[in-house]
This record gives sequence, structure tokens and C-alpha cells, in this order.
Amino acid sequence: HADNLSSFLQARKVLCIDDDHGSLAGLCGLLESWGADVYSAASADQALDQIHKHGDIAIVLSDYRMHGDNSMNTLLQLQALTPQHLHIIIITAEQLPASEANIQQHGFALLHKPLRPAKLRKLLQNLTAANAPTPSSE
Repeated sequence: HADNLSSFLQARKVLCIDDDHGSLAGLCGLLESWGADVYSAASADQALDQIHKHGDIAIVLSDYRMHGDNSMNTLLQLQALTPQHLHIIIITAEQLPASEANIQQHGFALLHKPLRPAKLRKLLQNLTAANAPTPSSE
């Protein structure tokens, strides 16, 4: 299944949001290496723009801290704009005990920086497996 693993995000549309261009480029590159169609945004406005243009985005990865504010409002707006359920993953370098319950209450996943690719991949595999069409047992 090695080929499966390397392209397990094949043709899935993923939106990455981060106001740090270095982090954004690294994350996008990693996801592309796993077969995803990646769109990026460096601000809330760009993220909303991408959702309007690409309504079939399935997964959103967002930095928690954006231009001094947190990204929750933006993420809730993105979810409201898409008919399908968005898998939203928040990435943060901070400890967020007060916000973690709020993040989980909205059904968002939380990963801490430094981001470990293996951990991200496991989370994405779980998310995509949960709503993947089950192979028919013919």
C-alpha cells in the first residue's frame, strides 16, 4: 500500500491558511506531496475568496493566530459558506487551555507546532477514511 499512502489525499481539495508565508509554503508542499489539490490563503479575506472560488474544498488547515487575532470566526464563516462538512484542523504554537474546549465543541481538530508530518498524516487519514466511500466487497 506504499503508493496508497503517498497519495492518500489524491484529488482532495485542501485549503491552508497561515499569515506566515514560510509556514504556509511548507504546509502546502507537504500536502501536495500527499496528492492533495492545495489552495492557500494568507488572510481571512483570501480564505473566504478561495472558498467562494472552490466550493468543493474538503479540508481546511489553519494557523490559530492570524494577524494578532484568532482564526475561529473565519473558520466558522468558511463552514457556514460550504454545504458539505469541512474538516477543519487548527495548528498552533500556543497552549490554549481556555480555547481548546471551544475548538473541540465546534468539531475542529487541534495540532501543536512544531507540526510533525506523521501526526498530521494520521489525523488526515482518519478524517478522510471517516467519509471515504467504502469499497464495495464484490
